[in-house]
Amino acid sequence: MNYKKGDKVVVEIDEIDADKLKENYDLDIYNNQVLGKLEDFQSAQEKIKMTVEEKKEFDKLASMSPLCALLKVDKDTQPIFYNKLWHGHGDDKASNQFEFIKALEHPELIEVVHEDVKTVKVAGLYLWKYKNEYKLVADFDMRNENYYFTKRELKKINELEQFKHVDLVGAWEDGE
Repeated sequence: MNYKKGDKVVVEIDEIDADKLKENYDLDIYNNQVLGKLEDFQSAQEKIKMTVEEKKEFDKLASMSPLCALLKVDKDTQPIFYNKLWHGHGDDKASNQFEFIKALEHPELIEVVHEDVKTVKVAGLYLWKYKNEYKLVADFDMRNENYYFTKRELKKINELEQFKHVDLVGAWEDGE
């Protein structure tokens, strides 16, 4: 890195080096000349984004060591992290594992993002969830949360036998 005259830089000087500078260069360092702590000039750590569902799964593992937490991720109890950490492509999988470990070590960096939810209308009928069953119905009540889905939910629903020939994700993107 090249500096030019007048550039201000932050240096970390311990007490011994400060004394040597004062002694050899007739230099006094005063508190009003200190611009701030070194960490004030470091770039902020990037937030680790998690959905509400991911955060719920993560919280079950948060008190474990990184190795134990990685090994504890199970397709039945943490299906989102299981797929994210163990069933991605090489670089994505490794990157997700490093981010997971970073979240364990620095939970203050976690930012919970809320996924968009929309209704899904296919051929004039709305997708509706009752318990663990999905149906297309004519009635739609905006107050009923069983009519709202995330894109991630729709991808899973689209794998069900009765919806495998319907583009629910496309209907979500075009929906209300």
